[in-house]
Amino acid sequence: MNEIQSLRGTADILPPQSALWNEVERKVAEHFERYGYELIRTPIIEQSELFLRSIGEDTDIVEKEMYTFSDRKGRSVTLRPEGTACVVRAAMQHELLGQKIRKFYYMGPMFRYERPQAGRQRQFNQLGVEMFGTYSPLADAETISMMVRLFEMLGLKGVSVNINTLGDKESLEKYRAVLRERARANFDKFCPDCQRRMEKNVLRLLDCKVPSCKEIFQNDLPAIKDCLTDEAKAHYETVLKQLDLMGIKYVETPQLVRGLDYYTHTIFEVTHNSLGSQDALGGGGRYNDLVESMGGAPTGAVGFAIGEERLMIALAAVRGEEEKAKAADVFLVSMDEEAIGENLVLSDALRTAGISVALLPEKASAKSQFRQANASGAPCVLIRGGDERGKGIWNLKMMESGEQKEFTKEEILSFFKE
Repeated sequence: MNEIQSLRGTADILPPQSALWNEVERKVAEHFERYGYELIRTPIIEQSELFLRSIGEDTDIVEKEMYTFSDRKGRSVTLRPEGTACVVRAAMQHELLGQKIRKFYYMGPMFRYERPQAGRQRQFNQLGVEMFGTYSPLADAETISMMVRLFEMLGLKGVSVNINTLGDKESLEKYRAVLRERARANFDKFCPDCQRRMEKNVLRLLDCKVPSCKEIFQNDLPAIKDCLTDEAKAHYETVLKQLDLMGIKYVETPQLVRGLDYYTHTIFEVTHNSLGSQDALGGGGRYNDLVESMGGAPTGAVGFAIGEERLMIALAAVRGEEEKAKAADVFLVSMDEEAIGENLVLSDALRTAGISVALLPEKASAKSQFRQANASGAPCVLIRGGDERGKGIWNLKMMESGEQKEFTKEEILSFFKE
C-alpha cells in the first residue's frame, strides 16, 4: 500500500520551525493590539458569491485559483482565498459597523490553486488588519507605518514600501477610458488573457504577470496619476506627506496594482531583499466601496495582509541560522521507577508555576536521560533516586559547570520562581 503524503502545495510546519511561528504570531498579535485592533476569526469556508462580488469575476483569483465546489445541497462554496471579504461579511452580518471606527486583525490559512514555489503554497497563511469607518488619508499612513514597524520589530530592517494610488470612482472611470484606448493600439502584442480582459475589465491588464505585457504597461500605457481628480490627488499627497513626517521611506511606483478589484485610492506593497525575485512580504490599501457593494452603508476602509510563509523565509535569512527548539528550563532525571512518579508530581508543580520541564515518563538508563537532557537544551537537571529519597531532596546539577546542590521540593519551587 502506498504511503499517504501531503497534497502538493501544502506543507507541514514542524518543530523547531513551529516555535518560530508561535513566537511571530504572538508578537504580531501584541503589535496589532497596541494599535487598537481586535482579533476576529472567520470560517475557512464561505459562500462562493462572497468572493465573486468582492474580489471580482475577472481576476486571476476567481477565474483560475479558487477552490470552489458544491456541497450536498448543491450550494456553491469556496475555501477562502483571502481574508478581507470574510471580515467584511462577518462585520456586516453581526452589525459591527456603525458610527465609530472599528479595527480588526486576523490570522489563518487561505487557499489558492496556483503553482507552488518558495513562500507560495496552495494552502498558505496570512496575517491581516482591517480598519472600518474612516475616509481619512491619515488612516492610510498609519496603516502603512504599522506594517513597517511590525517588520522592524521582528528584526527585518531595510524593508521597501512601494506605493501608488488608484484614485476615486471618477478618476478610475477616466483612467479606464484612456487605458482602453491606448491598449487597443497594442492589442496584437498582448497575451490572450489580456486581449479578453481589455473589454471586460481593462484594469486587469495591469495585473498581468506575462513579461511582454508588463513591458507594454511600463513603456506604452498611461499612469493613473495623470487621470486623478483634485480630491483624489489631495488624498494621495496627504498620505505621502504624513509618511514623510513619520520617517517612513517609500518609492512611488506608478505600475503598482493589486490583484483584487475592490481597491480605491492608496495601494501599497512592502518588500525585502532577502526573498529574491519574489520579494513581496505583503501589501494592501484602501477599499471604500467594498462594504457598500456587499449591501452595507458607504464605509471607508483600509487594511493589509502579510504572507506568513514569506515572512518566515525572510526572518530565517536575516537571523542567519536555523531556528532552534525552545529549551526546557529543567530536565528531571529519574534514577529508579519510584522516582518517575515523584518527578511527575514535581513537574506538575513546576509547570503550574510557569516553569518549562522535560522528563521521561518511563524507565530509562541514567546515560540515556542525560543524553536527552543535553538535547533539550535545559541548563540544569534535577536528579531523584534512592539516595535523594532517603534525604528528602533532589540533587540539582548545572549542565555547563557541573556544579551540584541539594534542594527540598519547597526550595526547588522558590529557586525557579526567583
